[in-house]
Amino acid sequence: MTKVEVPTGEDQISEIYVAEAEVLQTFKSDYNPTPEKRRIAIVGSTIPMSSAVWEPIESGRYLAFLIPEQGHYRYGEKYAMRPISSEGKIDWLQKNSNGDYEIIQLDIKEASKRIEANKSEQATPRKPSD
Repeated sequence: MTKVEVPTGEDQISEIYVAEAEVLQTFKSDYNPTPEKRRIAIVGSTIPMSSAVWEPIESGRYLAFLIPEQGHYRYGEKYAMRPISSEGKIDWLQKNSNGDYEIIQLDIKEASKRIEANKSEQATPRKPSD
């Protein structure tokens, strides 16, 4: 990861981060066909409400829901970039019986199945109701 400090005001410095990532699997690619051994740039920043990610990215494996942005990628929410633990689990937001969201630990393989199922549901045209 590369870090650059940028003066953004009197007594204020913003930090910009650029991380190189190797894409291991794609669920919904912005390229067709999806290239093999694809590498992308993910840009981060400490600047609130910027088009970049909110936090610096540490080396590791992630389940990422990224947004293409002029040659690099970003994410807009904390849970769009989820670290994969050494046990193969991620934080997963799920509605409980009260209808409130809670965070559970979900196996990455199960998360992949849920993403694929959701993608299939979204691709299926719905019939208009009478």
